[in-house]
Amino acid sequence: MGFRFIHTGMSNSTLKLLVMIAFLLIPFFALAKEVPQTIHVADKILQLNGTGIRKATFLKVKVYVASLYLEKRSHSAEEIAQSPLARLELNFVRDIGKERIQNAWKEAFDEHSRKYSGMDAEVSRFVSAFYAVKEGDHISFDFLPKQIQVLEVGKAIFKSENPDFRKALWSIFIGTNPIQEDLKEGILGLGGVNI
Repeated sequence: MGFRFIHTGMSNSTLKLLVMIAFLLIPFFALAKEVPQTIHVADKILQLNGTGIRKATFLKVKVYVASLYLEKRSHSAEEIAQSPLARLELNFVRDIGKERIQNAWKEAFDEHSRKYSGMDAEVSRFVSAFYAVKEGDHISFDFLPKQIQVLEVGKAIFKSENPDFRKALWSIFIGTNPIQEDLKEGILGLGGVNI
């Protein structure tokens, strides 16, 4: 008994393209399903406020799923930026090299937090703390009452007690000129990824 192919009206190149797109989306959807609704930070339970997808280049390549956790949900960027306790977690859906991730952070500070000047040394220390990430890795930004702590794959890589640095970091994601508007809307709970 042989195989019989049914003509669907699709060319082989179209079918190959659809299979390739589906293959590229598998890690993203698998990771998106793993976003927890609550987490523990500094002995407190934080709840998921919202999620968004960071896309890069004109091809809109998915880079990470961002999840924002707060003690009390909020849709207000100003209220969230004043929150004494929050976590922003970035779950990567692709590998990113060290140089590329460091350049991305430098550009983010240069383009999206200009009003906070005089922090060149601190931004440089922050940028140089990052190393390559693999698909499935995560970076966590813990906004604690008196400091920010950054963890890459569970390891603390940066700390700052500077309130202006805290504001600058928030401005990259939820400021008036964020790195990506629909990412901001997602983590504010106004859209984004439905998980």
